[in-house]
Amino acid sequence: MSTKYQFTTENKTWQLPMIAGVGLLLVSGIYGVIAGDMHGFWASYHVGFLFTLGITIGALFLVMIMTIAKAHWHIVIRRFHETIAWSFPVLALAGLPMVILLFTSDHHPLFEWAHKDVVAKDLILQGKSGYLNPTFFAIRYVIYFFVWSWLAFRLHKLSTQEDENPDPSNLSIGPLTRLGLKLHIAGTGEALENRLEYFQLRRLTSAWGIPISALCVAFASFDFLMSLQPHWFSTIFGVNFFIGGWVTSHAVLLLVALYFVRNGKLADVISDEHFHDMGKLMFAFTVFWAYIGVSQALLYWYANLPEETIFYKVRFESGWLGWSWFLLFGHFVMPFLLLIGRAIKRRKEALAAMAVWFLIIHFADLYWNAMPALYKTGPHYSILDLTCWLGFVFFFVGLFFYKIRQHSLVPYNDIYFQKSLHFHQSF
Repeated sequence: MSTKYQFTTENKTWQLPMIAGVGLLLVSGIYGVIAGDMHGFWASYHVGFLFTLGITIGALFLVMIMTIAKAHWHIVIRRFHETIAWSFPVLALAGLPMVILLFTSDHHPLFEWAHKDVVAKDLILQGKSGYLNPTFFAIRYVIYFFVWSWLAFRLHKLSTQEDENPDPSNLSIGPLTRLGLKLHIAGTGEALENRLEYFQLRRLTSAWGIPISALCVAFASFDFLMSLQPHWFSTIFGVNFFIGGWVTSHAVLLLVALYFVRNGKLADVISDEHFHDMGKLMFAFTVFWAYIGVSQALLYWYANLPEETIFYKVRFESGWLGWSWFLLFGHFVMPFLLLIGRAIKRRKEALAAMAVWFLIIHFADLYWNAMPALYKTGPHYSILDLTCWLGFVFFFVGLFFYKIRQHSLVPYNDIYFQKSLHFHQSF
């Protein structure tokens, strides 16, 4: 492996944030026990879990979509998203305590549909019990993280293997994969060469990975977030959850890229042109976030069904109205006005400030989606909200730097690496 793009650093670069993250989560749990507020702890823990899950899902989809689209500009920064997506198994373990509580507690701190006494008196929850029950929830949980983890590991392995062995002709792949690869190449109208390209293997994996992952994201958003308010439902909710993760994964990508440019490791690799494209995508998907939100609100407004409008009724009353206005201006109006022009997208410091803002406002968005379902009488602010969120953030910063040291920062043997290196904006 070439050492030119190798990230060498002291162990404390990843150990300190990881220890800080675990420490914050442990202290939060102890505080919840001492203060007698385990409901508040699990609510805050759940939002922090969803925050990192959304970023990781966004990273996986970015790798797959950019591969399918042959987005050459993205190649020099692709390894960052591959490394973030590698975190899925750790996230699965982080969410496991909330699944275990479904089987060990008669009154789950988050999910009302898991309370046997409540379900016994509620005809609507009884009607949904075929789907919302602990056993089926646990089965779906395993399926989600198995699919995401397998895809992330597969794409990460194909990418890093290319660093060591640019010629993949001796790769051991199954007959179904080989057949699918031939059909995939034939379908694109490209000449079928004797040697197998890593690029085509990644495209084949992404081609079937995107629709399957999309189904998992949709149902996971129903399970992890929408079922906190089990009487309410929205068929567009999966897209809403996905877009939030997509925007924040771009924000994380931009901050990581800027870090390695500033320390000189990738100063000659990642240019203003790449940062400009990252800024354009943050702008595009904050607009899409607003579009999805307005679409859902308008559908509920003209249908005017009680089982749908209850979502907004809770969030426009009992002290949550301020959060709603804050999200409107903070997640759409302000970023829209700042990013619509070209100037800010060409300034790294301004883009970094916007990236940090997107991380904050996405946390506020998840908080607004989750907490009113758990505190119907009004906001219940706690130091646990901050400590659990920062605990997850610090831990996954440490996990990222732990993994990124083990391979090159860029896929320098990718067949389109040089084209990505000399990328220029077309407009």
